[in-house]
Amino acid sequence: MDPLHPEQIKDLCEEALDITEQDGVDEGLSFLIGTKFCQVYRKLQVLQSKLKFVYDFDPQEALQSVKQDSNAYKLNFAMTVNDNYQKQLDEIKSLRKTKDQFVSEIQNAFESHDIAEYLNSYPRLGIKEKSGLYDWDESQKNADLSKEDVLAEVDDILIVEDFKKIFGTTS
Repeated sequence: MDPLHPEQIKDLCEEALDITEQDGVDEGLSFLIGTKFCQVYRKLQVLQSKLKFVYDFDPQEALQSVKQDSNAYKLNFAMTVNDNYQKQLDEIKSLRKTKDQFVSEIQNAFESHDIAEYLNSYPRLGIKEKSGLYDWDESQKNADLSKEDVLAEVDDILIVEDFKKIFGTTS
């Protein structure tokens, strides 16, 4: 998934407003936050976590400080990390910018109390929401959830908690 351009984000917000007019605020925010914004957020989290295990510092900052230190080993390491992971670092930077633009546009398009109400309902996020996981008939209501279902639910709860902080709706 490539980062979205500001015009694409505005188009998605307009589409969410159209959905809201037809089907209600929850459906509009489910499309916008639960699906589209969530895709950007998850991609950013995956990239950040991959690089977190490689090193836990910003290689460009390390490169500047190491140049002043003149320790050849540290300089070589920082330059290697910078060269090998520059593409991922650029992608993270771009996704962070996209995330911030998305948040701004969502907050401009929807009332803060609607966003807070949506997030406080702890919605299912992304494609999983449409998977039919909760479209049980009476015979399935007492069936046990699989381990994957439980983990997906927990993952969604944790992400919604992050979204509450991002959108400033924590109570």
